[in-house]
Amino acid sequence: MTGKTFTDIHEELAYYKAHAKNLELELEDTRASLEEFQLTSRELEEDLERELDSVEKRCRDLRAKNESLKNEIDEWKQKFYQSKQESNVNQTQMQRELDSLRALRDKYAETTRNLELENDDLERTERASRTTLQDLELKYNKAIERGALLEEELEGKAQLIVQVQRLKDDLRDANIELAVLKNKQDGDLGPPSTPAVQRHYSRPPSAMSIDSSSGVATANPVRMVQEMVGRVKSLEARLVSCRSLVTPLLAPPPSYSTTVPYPASPSPPLITKDMFRTKSVRRVRG
Repeated sequence: MTGKTFTDIHEELAYYKAHAKNLELELEDTRASLEEFQLTSRELEEDLERELDSVEKRCRDLRAKNESLKNEIDEWKQKFYQSKQESNVNQTQMQRELDSLRALRDKYAETTRNLELENDDLERTERASRTTLQDLELKYNKAIERGALLEEELEGKAQLIVQVQRLKDDLRDANIELAVLKNKQDGDLGPPSTPAVQRHYSRPPSAMSIDSSSGVATANPVRMVQEMVGRVKSLEARLVSCRSLVTPLLAPPPSYSTTVPYPASPSPPLITKDMFRTKSVRRVRG
């Protein structure tokens, strides 16, 4: 027990009654507290159950969403790997194309440099050709002018050669006549001994008649001989003067490289006018 001592039984009985009453009051308070606690715990349990249900539902939703996200992640991983493979293939292909384009660019650059060098060479050649062409045009124009002058000189030469040939023919006829007169003067009535006199006697009758008429008209043979000698001297003087005029013309000018050949025979050379045409000359204009 408590170990408390009482003086009498009444005191002990009162004490225990008061103590039992206190215990009853404490029991009632405990019961009230227990009921309140049970009511509170019941409400709390309901709240916890409701919260647990919502949490479980949310957890299920999160699990489903997690599974969906996992599937989506797997799909994206697969797409990423596939895209990476395709990008690697495309990158390799593009690298090869880039290398081929670089090689082609280098080739085109080298071709361009070669073309530029060839273009420079062609431009220099063109400039040189233009300069040469201008020089040739100047030389051609000078040659045309010189050709026109030479054509005029050649025409003059042809006329002079014809005159010289005519004078030679006259001189030959005069020599023949002189030989005939000398033979007549010497009293040689036989046939002529020299070829020139034979040709004189072998001429047509018309020429012989002209000579005979001229011989009849001249009464004095000495006078005839003197006239013939004068004619021969004048013809020789004219021939010398013609030769002095023709000789410098036959020599080509120093600036003209070609020479015009002349035959050694007394007949005049054939001079073609197709070589130089003064009326149809056209200057080359640059």
